Amino acid sequence: MSHATHSFERPTHLLTTAPLAYLLDSLRAGTMVHASFARRYFFSASHVSALFAGLYFGFVPFWITMQRTQGNSNAHSARDGEPLLLIDGKRRLAALLAALYRVPLPDADGKKDAVLQIAFHPQTGVFRPVRAGARPPRGWLPDISSVFAPDANLAEIVHAYCVTNPKADPEDVHQKLRRLQNILHLEIPVVYMSIEFTERQVATMFKRMNTRSSKR
Repeated sequence: MSHATHSFERPTHLLTTAPLAYLLDSLRAGTMVHASFARRYFFSASHVSALFAGLYFGFVPFWITMQRTQGNSNAHSARDGEPLLLIDGKRRLAALLAALYRVPLPDADGKKDAVLQIAFHPQTGVFRPVRAGARPPRGWLPDISSVFAPDANLAEIVHAYCVTNPKADPEDVHQKLRRLQNILHLEIPVVYMSIEFTERQVATMFKRMNTRSSKR
């Protein structure tokens, strides 16, 4: 995480940034956890697809809030050590994690896990959600998670794509897929709240973040 850029009166909070990869890794490892008072996932697949489009073109349309959880009951327990409390109104990070790494995401009613699949068109740079059991037409990379798999080989992915799409320019496809991978390096704005904030203040910040995010 980068150094803070601003600080304010007590109880303090800092404005800073962190790479998307760091935030996703922290969420996956359990060193950053959602506030227990946060609503369950509800961000639609079409909104997630639009979010990827923004990130792909270098636009970061959201920010998150974090706070240390020592003495704060508004956090789910982490696996090891003291986690960071995450306030992410629409659970965008969780949605990105689900789409990029095929991590199940609890859906709105909590009865089953939502699986997000986002397709990408390497020739046009367009994203689209994929319904369960469906397969996009030719020209689409069916699931962007294949590009982010630990053993992903971009050269092999490009070759396989161009075999089924012979009119595609391999170099252009490679550049677009590399650009897609590079969204992990984007810096995400973070409001880092001091532990001196009370639970009520944390909840108020959470509501404000939701209100602002809903207007985006």
